[in-house]
Amino acid sequence: MNKLWKGIVIGAAVGAAVKAVQEVQGDDDLDQVGPAVAKAAGEAALAGAAFGLLLDRRDRRKMKKRLAKAKKAGLSGVGATIGALAEAARPAAEAAAEVARDRATQASRAASRAARPKIEAAVDAARPTVEHVTDLAKVRASKMADSARAKLADLDLPVVIAV
Repeated sequence: MNKLWKGIVIGAAVGAAVKAVQEVQGDDDLDQVGPAVAKAAGEAALAGAAFGLLLDRRDRRKMKKRLAKAKKAGLSGVGATIGALAEAARPAAEAAAEVARDRATQASRAASRAARPKIEAAVDAARPTVEHVTDLAKVRASKMADSARAKLADLDLPVVIAV
């Protein structure tokens, strides 16, 4: 179970960090950054858990082989001892996972707060360019509409009124 928990914690941390960087570089709304980072951390934690579970299962198979060899040698109490230690360590592992989740949430919120001024500055810097492009698009659309009206007027099509 040790690798499972490590996979969860590492996956959540990496997923949150990657999504936070993507959100800072993206042009999405800042109110969406926290939930998006938390969702990515959860998804990455799930992937890390799957990877950690695979590693734990591999270790478990190796442990069974070692215990079988030890049993042949007369050391069968080792398996019971290992099981008891694992059960004793479970509450500590669950508490560590809870702490890691809380820290990941705090880190994502801090990253969101730190990114907000930079994103606002980028929006302010891009605003004049966007306004200029929209003005150009309006002028071009108006010219195209006038041209289309003139072509339609030249065609002198009959008007059909549907009742």
